[in-house]
Amino acid sequence: MIFVRHLTDKEAQELYLLMEDDKIGIHARMILLSSEGYTVPEIMQQTNIHDGTIRKWIHRFNDKGIAGIKPVPRSVNNIRITKDQRERIAEIASTEPRELGMKFSNWSLRKLVWYVVTKAKIVDEISHEKIRQILVESGIRWRNTRKILTSRDPEYDLKKTCFESL
Repeated sequence: MIFVRHLTDKEAQELYLLMEDDKIGIHARMILLSSEGYTVPEIMQQTNIHDGTIRKWIHRFNDKGIAGIKPVPRSVNNIRITKDQRERIAEIASTEPRELGMKFSNWSLRKLVWYVVTKAKIVDEISHEKIRQILVESGIRWRNTRKILTSRDPEYDLKKTCFESL
């Protein structure tokens, strides 16, 4: 069983005030219910929130206090990608991975991110979504890779045809 650690008077007062907040009021309520001895399943019934989410916020509060339940401002990652960098990324995406020394046959967006950042060192960081956008802008049609099954069995094609007709 998981319970919140002992609350100081100051923390309890701040949690009661935070209950009025639209964004984190529910987090404060979960912490206060736990401090009153309610179990995670009981808190789940009262708040209609998944038990994993309740545990997450209790753990965050236990580790970081009030700061643990407040939203963390996310940095907007507006990394500027130059025209040359875009062209290099598109060029890599258009190249067979094996020609570049890779041990796989098809690029995935995540593999491209890894290659562009660690091997080619074109940029310090980039998201797979940004890679996808660059490919679309460059006119490169992108699709998820498919696995094609083959076999060394000389009768594989015959067996596959028979199986597919079932």
